[in-house]
Amino acid sequence: MNNKRGNRSALAQLQIANRKLQIVTNFIPGRLILNSGTRADYKSLERFHYIAGPPATFAQIWTIYHQSRDHLSSDLRQSASICGSSLSAPTPIAIAVLSYPCLNCKARDRALNLTQLSPKRRQTFINRHIRTISRLIVHPTYRGLGLASTLIHCILDNCPTRYTEALATMAKAHPLFKKSGMQEFPPENDTKPHYYLFQKPLPSDLRKSAPSASPLPFRSTGVSPVTSKTPSDLRKSASSASSAFNSSSPSQRSTSKNSYKAARHK
Repeated sequence: MNNKRGNRSALAQLQIANRKLQIVTNFIPGRLILNSGTRADYKSLERFHYIAGPPATFAQIWTIYHQSRDHLSSDLRQSASICGSSLSAPTPIAIAVLSYPCLNCKARDRALNLTQLSPKRRQTFINRHIRTISRLIVHPTYRGLGLASTLIHCILDNCPTRYTEALATMAKAHPLFKKSGMQEFPPENDTKPHYYLFQKPLPSDLRKSAPSASPLPFRSTGVSPVTSKTPSDLRKSASSASSAFNSSSPSQRSTSKNSYKAARHK
């Protein structure tokens, strides 16, 4: 049931993100589509990232595609081909990769206070609860449209773990992760990258933050309403009833039993 609700929520968030992307199409011909991507999409944009080579692992890939219109004029067709867009199929123009985390990261240990755990428990915690945004690439022609922020929000919404982290070397020039709601942990010196962490609220946190539902109005049906009691209240009432019965005299107990039997025969 929780998985179905999570899938519906992720689908709704994806639809909202795609509707927001259509606003950008006022500035470019065609339409933009946000969807789960492939390694081939990453390969087509890999050359625009400052780190050479692919990430070590792929947990999720999210891609924004540009789908050009078929009725473009000859001038727009030529500009689209220069930008690398295809008129027949959607072309990846921005991509974000979510990877499995590396085990050794001092900034993470400092942010989550993982040094107190044993090596085995620390490794289990990292693999189970953390994923890393390892790549974020936007084609140079499409930069300045907010596509990177859209991809970050998409990953934060769809990440299967509680924590999502990122390391940014150019954090001062491009504070994308901080603007997207991730908490920043500055390095000890400026030569090291900035560490960012996003924490999803647990279901218990959501229940606490949710407003309490007002009780429905009671309609008289000749039956007394059932009061809502917590398990602790029920245990207290049961124990008080038991103590009251034990404290009564034997004659009172026999009288109550005889009256109960007489009521049944009637």
